[in-house]
Amino acid sequence: MGSVASRIYGAVIAHRNRRFDAGRGVLTLDRPVVSVGNLSAGGTGKTPMVMRICRWLREAGHHPVIAMRGYGSGRGFSDEALLYDEALPGVPVVARPDRAAGLLELFATPEGEGVDCILLDDGFQHRRIARQCEIVLVDSTSNVFTDRLLPAG
Repeated sequence: MGSVASRIYGAVIAHRNRRFDAGRGVLTLDRPVVSVGNLSAGGTGKTPMVMRICRWLREAGHHPVIAMRGYGSGRGFSDEALLYDEALPGVPVVARPDRAAGLLELFATPEGEGVDCILLDDGFQHRRIARQCEIVLVDSTSNVFTDRLLPAG
């Protein structure tokens, strides 16, 4: 069953990627976007990498925002978004399923006007926002050549 579902999932993803590759449905923002994603499901260190990049950007004088899907924790804000908020005071966090809409809303505020770059957390699969830099992490304990697509992998 997982193998059949994975093939269907792969076909759907391939169709979506062809659309995005052609630029259909992709929003280009007026600030540079750095996407941090992964190839494998699970923990590859995206959150610590986003924090590190955010700190580097701030040390270089930039004012980043972190945009993420924002899976709910039952408290209205995801645990990961709360972690960013605590670890990176003063850095806005947009945690919404529609990251593009959340970013556009932020940019229309006085706080958002000061943002000069965007970090997409778990952005590899999120193709609606154009990016200038793509950082893809892999699990070094797993063979990416034998991994399978969700839901099987």
